[in-house]
Amino acid sequence: MSPRVKAARAVETSVRPRFSSRSFSDRSPLPNASGFTLVEALISSLVMAFAAIAMAGLYFAGLQASSAQTESAQIDSLLRSRMEYLLSEKIDSPNLADGNEEVTIDGKTYTVSWTVVGVDLDDDGQVETDAKRIEVSVAGRSATTLVVDTGETLGKI
Repeated sequence: MSPRVKAARAVETSVRPRFSSRSFSDRSPLPNASGFTLVEALISSLVMAFAAIAMAGLYFAGLQASSAQTESAQIDSLLRSRMEYLLSEKIDSPNLADGNEEVTIDGKTYTVSWTVVGVDLDDDGQVETDAKRIEVSVAGRSATTLVVDTGETLGKI
């Protein structure tokens, strides 16, 4: 061999990394190794996914309950509002009569209806001119009151 080839081989062997006689596949894991395997990580991810799905279901159920509560409050507000308007009228006012109206709230239309009926308070067969029963209803709910005019004031019973 020529001196050049010998020198090149000497450089090549000195640059090459030195490994032990065992290959990488022969090495055993460390005896105190800790951590998760891929299977354990996948199983825990799956459990977390199921928990997230369950929580989402609870969230949407709560959202529906809140929406139903809001609608119920709006219906009650419509009932009270119409009742207070009718109670603000004088007992002989032409505005204190049967009627209905449609009210739209948040894109939903409700029909508010009311009836005003004379009442026989003393069971003599005669309807009193100074007493009326007012009933207001919205979406299956209703409120009823009895109104008596005592001269100066209008009282509810």
